[in-house]
This record gives sequence, C-alpha cells and structure tokens, in this order.
Amino acid sequence: MGKNNPLTVWGLAFNLVALLYHFFLGVAVGLAAPIVAVAAMVAGVRLLTGKMPFFSQRQDATGERYLVLDLIPPEEVGDRWAEQKRIIGDDLGRIKAELQTLVEAQATRETPELVIEA
Repeated sequence: MGKNNPLTVWGLAFNLVALLYHFFLGVAVGLAAPIVAVAAMVAGVRLLTGKMPFFSQRQDATGERYLVLDLIPPEEVGDRWAEQKRIIGDDLGRIKAELQTLVEAQATRETPELVIEA
C-alpha cells in the first residue's frame, strides 16, 4: 500500500491536504487572472497608442449618467483619478446619509403589538 492509497490513514491525510491545496490555488488563480488580464490590456493599449484607457462618468442633458472609455495622456491620469475618487466619495456619502436616516427612522418607530382575536 502506497501513500496515495485512499484506504490508509496517510492516504486520507494526503488527499485532504491535496484538496485544500488545490482549492486555495484555484481561488488565488481565479482572483489574479482577471487582474493580470486587465493590466495586460492596459499595457497593450498604452504600447500601441501612447495613451492610457480611462473610464469616466458622464452625464447627459436629462441627468442620466453613463460610463465612457477615454484615451488620455499619461500625465492626466492622476488628476482624472482624483476627480473620480471625489465623485465616488460624494455618492457613497449620500448613500451613507440615506442609510443612517433609514436606521434612525426604524429605531424610533414603535413596533405594533400582535393582537389575536378569538
């Protein structure tokens, strides 16, 4: 009987360790692969055009917001990034304020009593 034989205690331990190893390896690859793919695409666009791809939010005349992919010079990336951080921070601040208002309203509301009629 070898160490990979599932009928032995060592075989069972080996298979459990292998299972955990492969699970965590799959999680790591599953998280890293999309990040590496996006970085490769950005590097390819930068190599071919000399500009950086950058998503930004735009708003049309009706007030509807949408995302636009712009190609911008590399020196503008820092300013654009700071602007997008500010916009997202403002949106998150509004959401936080609304949630806080809802929580406070829920805390002050009295719970109705259950009335059972016979």
